[in-house]
Amino acid sequence: MVRRAALAAYALVAGAPGCIHPDYHCMSDLDCDVGEAGRCELDQRCTTWDPTCATHRRYSDHSGPRSGACFDDQIAPLDPCAAGQPPAIATPGTPGTPGANDACAATVCQALPGCCATGWSEACVQQAQILCSDLVCDTRIAITANKPGRTDLWDLQWDGVQWHARLDPRQTVLAWLAPASGQRQPRLAAFASGALTYGDGTSPAPISIPVSTAHNYLEATSVDFDRDGRDTIALGFTDATGPHLEIVKLDLETSRVVNSAGVTRLSWGDVDHDAFPDGIAEAGGGVRYHLLSNTESDDRSRQIDDRVSTTVNGGTSSTVANNPPAIRSFDWIDIDRDHQIDVVAYGYAVDVHSGKPDAIGTTALIRIDCAPPGPAAGCDTTVQADQAFAGAAIAAPSGSALVIATHPGRALYRAELRGTPANTALTPYVFPTEACGAACPPIIAVVVRDLDGDHRLDVVAIDGNLQVYTSLATDNLVLHPAIKLPTTPIQPGFFVVRTSVSGALR
Repeated sequence: MVRRAALAAYALVAGAPGCIHPDYHCMSDLDCDVGEAGRCELDQRCTTWDPTCATHRRYSDHSGPRSGACFDDQIAPLDPCAAGQPPAIATPGTPGTPGANDACAATVCQALPGCCATGWSEACVQQAQILCSDLVCDTRIAITANKPGRTDLWDLQWDGVQWHARLDPRQTVLAWLAPASGQRQPRLAAFASGALTYGDGTSPAPISIPVSTAHNYLEATSVDFDRDGRDTIALGFTDATGPHLEIVKLDLETSRVVNSAGVTRLSWGDVDHDAFPDGIAEAGGGVRYHLLSNTESDDRSRQIDDRVSTTVNGGTSSTVANNPPAIRSFDWIDIDRDHQIDVVAYGYAVDVHSGKPDAIGTTALIRIDCAPPGPAAGCDTTVQADQAFAGAAIAAPSGSALVIATHPGRALYRAELRGTPANTALTPYVFPTEACGAACPPIIAVVVRDLDGDHRLDVVAIDGNLQVYTSLATDNLVLHPAIKLPTTPIQPGFFVVRTSVSGALR
């Protein structure tokens, strides 16, 4: 509750002629007994629950110049190259000045207003790389590669000149976390020996926090889940009671468990167009995935409403050992250029869900299957049952598209959606001539980033042997070998490659 000294100071100031609002500073939520669900914010001032504010928080009357104002944790992102941060401030700054990122954010938020209203997602990073003339990022890809009996963790980075690859000695789930508040460097995290360790490479040793050994941790993501601006991560795990999310405040060293039917391949964007980031995740390694709406519980804490779900239809490659998973990944992009974020699921099919009018639902704008990829409705059922896909969304001023990799056949396509109902206009990427020939494994992971700083997005494709290919926007859909990760053996034959992507200014 509010401390006695603060109450005394409040009374003295409030009783003075021409008084101004007292400026009481809190240390914890316990100091904020000032209304319903009092909370101590990062600026050490108290807020209380108020549903008339977008964040449902309003500063208390003893918060100095902020008294009575709606709380908002918008920031001028010091690293626009990293997703998972709070929403940006949409106030233009002057290029070349410390506030230049404000100008970048203002431009991005004209294209995707949610980047300044809900959170800075990977879709916002793509728009920033295209629209912000002074922004040049490096590219950091955390790779978790799996096959029965083996997991490899690789830290793959592009510095603008060359690729660097490092085998990470930790055990499971290598992932990039957003920079801490006020910092510029994303942090590389993984699980090992009952702990989550993370660091940005500037400290002599990573930070280690204990995690439950009764949990099987599957995901580590940064997200401003409570819209409090704190250094927050969401860990997806399963235990004896089922799947859950663990919401961890790294700055406070606190955590709470949130129920969620889906936690695998967890990705954050916006489902319902409110001020709180929402997610999407797979349920238990099957064909079902859930939209994870970030909702308010009776005690005013944030929880997950996972009741909206659907499935990827189709099948998998019955003639190939180590069949691919039913769902490979999710991606967020404004595919139909209506300034609302949409979501894409890749797996046995490619499902595109539109963000309009009010919220993303189970109806797909288009479901892509077949060989080559096209609308599933026109696909031969035998062919449909034997295909699986990886991919990524790629934004462009001329219109967004999907990059789709096929399985079991080794092909990569750029797919533009045209017409009503939507159809696919395909253009194939050209692979280099290689010694493996027809035996070369399929592409099983795709990443999209601006590699060369020309403000056009490029493609990174990774196959099951961890051969990495790139195709710059200027390469006219020709793939070039970029780096072969130095695995032992040279052809490890992974069938699942999961990527976590980030970057920093260069």
